Parts: sequence; structure tokens; C-alpha cells
Amino acid sequence: MGFYYGVSEDALTLTASTTELISDASGTYTAVANQCAPATKYYYKAFMKVWNPDTNVYDTIESKVVKSFTTTESTPVSVSLPELPAYGSSDKVVTMYRTGGTSGTDANRNYTFNYSTTYYSALWVAYPLTYADTQGDASHSGNWAYNTASGISNNYQVNVISNSYGVNYGNSDYSRGHQIPNADRKSDQTALDQTYLVTNQTPQLQDQFNASVWSTLEGKVRGLLSSTRPTETVYVITGPVYQTIGGDETITYLDAANSSIKPSRVPIPNYYWKVLLKVKTNSSGAVVGASTIGFWYAHKPYGLTKGPDFTTFIMSVNEIEKKTGFNLFSNLPDEYEDTVEANTNWAAFESFNR
Repeated sequence: MGFYYGVSEDALTLTASTTELISDASGTYTAVANQCAPATKYYYKAFMKVWNPDTNVYDTIESKVVKSFTTTESTPVSVSLPELPAYGSSDKVVTMYRTGGTSGTDANRNYTFNYSTTYYSALWVAYPLTYADTQGDASHSGNWAYNTASGISNNYQVNVISNSYGVNYGNSDYSRGHQIPNADRKSDQTALDQTYLVTNQTPQLQDQFNASVWSTLEGKVRGLLSSTRPTETVYVITGPVYQTIGGDETITYLDAANSSIKPSRVPIPNYYWKVLLKVKTNSSGAVVGASTIGFWYAHKPYGLTKGPDFTTFIMSVNEIEKKTGFNLFSNLPDEYEDTVEANTNWAAFESFNR
């Protein structure tokens, strides 16, 4: 037995079943309704399923009495590092700080990445982005560097220091594609330099992907921010996918020019994704609202123009989690994480919290 419940007397679509042993047709039984939103009125009625030996099925007996209850307001929760996915102790997760290296405070974090020594790339890179981050005079020579502060051996970092793919690996169609873009860190020289660590790049098709549809998306993300809203933050996670969960995609490789180059073969991602988060907080810093949206791209040529409209690549965060196996924005309170990650409306995300 248990209870049918819902937000309307005519739509009791949710079920809360008792975990107690039913020994009598009468008595007091309880069940937990665990799909409730805060400060919401719910209606409910009892049901009992009784085995019918004549038909060999359970007959359902429902109460004719519908009652109601109202949930309380939730307690706002302060969230530290809203951009971080969940990760385990065996994951190679490193945070780079604007003051240089891998030690610092949350306030001066640059970005965090989860590195794979199997794919020689970060499986995700997560960071906060404000309007101020996109403004400034920081510049870079274009040469990349090994990430010597991360504790990751150079043998697991791709040797594309002075040249893009095509000299040491594969062919010149592929460039060193930033995961956190250099244009997202123009206000601070150290932060910008850290976007040119080879742990932050993957082989991306240059002219018809990196410089076209992917560049368009990166520009749209920066376009969410404005000097009129200097404290507004968009939390970003981005990453490559070599094989989806349950998928059997073929992984192709770029081979090194000679055996002295380590690693000797570099896998090419089959997909790229990016997810975005905005949060609304109260005066105490507790989260009182949130909005997310995601994007999913097959890694293929899209032409020399800007390609299809960026909104055609929208995918909910929920769907991207299913494809990647990651629990994204895991630090959000459950009441927000469970609901806001279904959004696929760009206009709703863009206007949130303005």
C-alpha cells in the first residue's frame, strides 16, 4: 500500500509506497513522498493492492478521500565552487591559480581540470567567468608549455610546445584547441599564460571547427556578460568525448613523426561539449535560484563559415551527463540540480537573474 500524490487533485501522478510489512487490511501505515518541491501544496490519497486469486493479478483499491499537505520553505544553502563536477579520489584533478601554480584560495582560482593519462587530455575543465575576465591587455606569444606544476609527467603531456599538430603529429588540419579559451582570461597575465599549458588543449579541426562553430559558441558565452553587470558570473565546464557511455565509436589517432616523441599516438575526440550555470544568491551568499544549459557538438568539419546557428547544438545538462557519465554541477543543492539541468531554452538561460 501507499499513497498517490501530486500538485493537483486531478493529477495524482506520483507514488509513495510504504516499506512496512502489511499484515492487516486496517491500521496505520506511513510512506515518504520524496519528489516534493519546497513551499508547495500537494494532494494525496491512499491505495492498497490486493492479490486476486481468481484473476491472478493485483486489484487496486483507492481511497475516496483526498487530503493535502504543504511543504515548508527550503533552507538556502551556500555553495562553494559551483562549477565543479563530482570526482573520485582516483581522478587526477588539478586546480590552477591566478597567483601561479597549484596552490591558492578559492577566490583566486583560475580553472580546475580532470586529466586523463589514457587520452592525454583533460576530460573536463571547469572555471568561473566574469566580464572582467574578458577585458584587459594580457597577451601571449602563442607558444605552449608543459604543465610542470601539476605533477603530471611530461610523457603524458602532448609535445606540441612550439608547433601545432601537423609538425610532430598527424596533419595540419588539427590545431591545439583551448578548453578554457585564452580570451576568457585577458585580465591577468598569469591566468592567460596558464591557458597555454598543453594539459589545456586537445587536437581540434582548425578551420572548420575550432575557428568556426566552436569559436562562435565561445563568443556567445562571453556575450552573456556585460560591464553593466560586473558581478555576474557564468560557471563553465567544457570537455572532449572519445566514446559516449554505452557507445562504440571508433577512435582515430594522430601518429608522432618519430618514436622519440612521447606520447607516440594521440587520440582525436569524437565530440565536444560545454555546459553553463548561473546561480542567484541572497545577501548571505546562499543559493536561491539557478539555471543551466548545455551544448553538444560532433567533432567534424562544419565548413569555413560560422556554420549552423549555435542554438541547434543545445542539449540539456541532464542529457550530457548521460552521454559522458559525469555528475556535473554536483555542488548545487539537490532541489536545483534535479530540476534546472533539464533546460534547453537559450533565451531563458540568457535572461536568468537579470
